[in-house]
Amino acid sequence: MKIQTLGFRSHLIFAYFDGLVIDRGEYLLVRTPHNPTFYWGNFLLMRKPPTDADVPVWLEWFNQEITQQQPQSLHKAFGVDFNGDYKVPEAFRQMGFEAFFQTTLLLHPEGLRVPLHLHPQAIIRPLRLPQELEHAVELQVIGDSQDFEPTGYRNFRHTQMQRYAAMQAAGLGYWFGAFLGDQLLADCGLFAQKGLGRYQQVTTHPYHRKQGLCSKLIYESARFAFEHMGVKQLVIQADPADIAQRIYERVGFKPVEQIRALQHRPAADSV
Repeated sequence: MKIQTLGFRSHLIFAYFDGLVIDRGEYLLVRTPHNPTFYWGNFLLMRKPPTDADVPVWLEWFNQEITQQQPQSLHKAFGVDFNGDYKVPEAFRQMGFEAFFQTTLLLHPEGLRVPLHLHPQAIIRPLRLPQELEHAVELQVIGDSQDFEPTGYRNFRHTQMQRYAAMQAAGLGYWFGAFLGDQLLADCGLFAQKGLGRYQQVTTHPYHRKQGLCSKLIYESARFAFEHMGVKQLVIQADPADIAQRIYERVGFKPVEQIRALQHRPAADSV
């Protein structure tokens, strides 16, 4: 299965590092055995959008490929390798599936721009991992856990950061932070493979938003990637309704596709 969308092609950089990726023809199986509760590390990437008749088939494939192999994977998640909107079968909605869009944005070296609003004092640098790992976890829990059960989310973020620390140690990228003194106020990951770079988990402390921290973090990390990591294309994804997309566009990112995905959360993950 040749992946058509840039969003999923760059997303798989991480699964290829320490996960399992198997081409089944009609779909790509993606599993991350060391982090079974990670929705988008344990999902099926479907070749085409679903029809009503596909619903029971997709659910059975997911059950066989993920649920039965990893009993801790209580969620369900389907990516669709398709750029644009499609009709979500009513059966998925009735079962409580969320259907959401992600905009894929792309930046080339010549498109990088200095945004107008940059925090004047913040220092941008890679985190020292694993020594500073817990600082990143704490920031991410404070900034992003509102819709999830707190303990489970903290454990999930810790496992994710261990993965990123291993990728940083392997020379695949860096976890960047925006610091005021020794306080970490914003962070993100940036990892690359064969000239294609991908951002991960951009977080800003809730009390320090709209101060130019995120803009400076994205600009400086992108510049670093182009100058020192051999990156030729840099990808980031955003909720099209969120302010983050506008921040990325001010740095020079351009929207190139919209991907619609389907997920079902287990009750234990919700607050």
